[in-house]
Amino acid sequence: MKRYEISLPSSDGKTTLHGYRWEPEGDVRAVVQLVHGMEEYIGRYDEFARFLADQGIAVIGHDHLGHGGSVTDESELGYFAKDKGYECVLRDMHAVTLLAKKEYPDRPVFMFAHSMGSFFGRRYITVYPRELAGIVLSGTGSQPYIAVHVGKQLSRLIARFKGDHYRSKMIENLAVGGYGTVDKWLCTREEIVEAYKADPLCGFPFTVWAYKDFFKTMEYLALGKDQDRIPKDFPVLLAAGMLDPVGNKSKGVLQVYNHYKKIGLTDADVFLYKDDMHEILNEKDRDDVYHDILRWLDKRIDNIKTI
Repeated sequence: MKRYEISLPSSDGKTTLHGYRWEPEGDVRAVVQLVHGMEEYIGRYDEFARFLADQGIAVIGHDHLGHGGSVTDESELGYFAKDKGYECVLRDMHAVTLLAKKEYPDRPVFMFAHSMGSFFGRRYITVYPRELAGIVLSGTGSQPYIAVHVGKQLSRLIARFKGDHYRSKMIENLAVGGYGTVDKWLCTREEIVEAYKADPLCGFPFTVWAYKDFFKTMEYLALGKDQDRIPKDFPVLLAAGMLDPVGNKSKGVLQVYNHYKKIGLTDADVFLYKDDMHEILNEKDRDDVYHDILRWLDKRIDNIKTI
């Protein structure tokens, strides 16, 4: 397995996005595009990416705007873009999909999207419904329209008076305050929590303008905007820890799953892990999680081969 750094221009017109590509030694059977969560970066997925690469699956992923190596100035941490940052994030994700297809032509591309990335991933499959062979949504949840709409309007109002880069304790509490301290929701492995807390590229406060963009994305999901564009046979897997407050301890995850079934998706599935918190890829039972996801991918890869 070889890991390469990648870079590509962001759709914001000024930022160079940083990322990685993990390539198997032999033939590539498929590609998984990783989409990371809020206040972290793609390098934290190295163990999972190496596992997939050892199974003949290439992996590619980038640091979102305002995250990881895509940031050159600390003031830009937790900030997407001035104009429609929610669209910039989606276009950047699409650019990585196209790069994956260029590097590995004729290979199916799946997406693994975690936490904030899962919400963007759910929006992605409505905007780019024919680009992926399937998606794994990790650590997602369900938020009512009124809550995200109010969050968006408050973020916009505060930005008007305090500026786009202002970091509001009130908005942060509205968005994630109910989860408690990081050790209460991130992971049951203490070493993962301590590493996260010690990492300057993790857990930084989001700007109000980026929260506005995130709330806008969740608003689209709550309204069901463009969901009829998703092919009915599109494979969707929801995977989450049953102790994860982002998914309301699995209740929100099941709401998303039931919604996908209700709108007619025929290949929707859900994996729930009893003793896991938010980051199932870092949990004590991560070996089981890895193999469960691999088996799900293998089945869809085999189905594509037989068509």
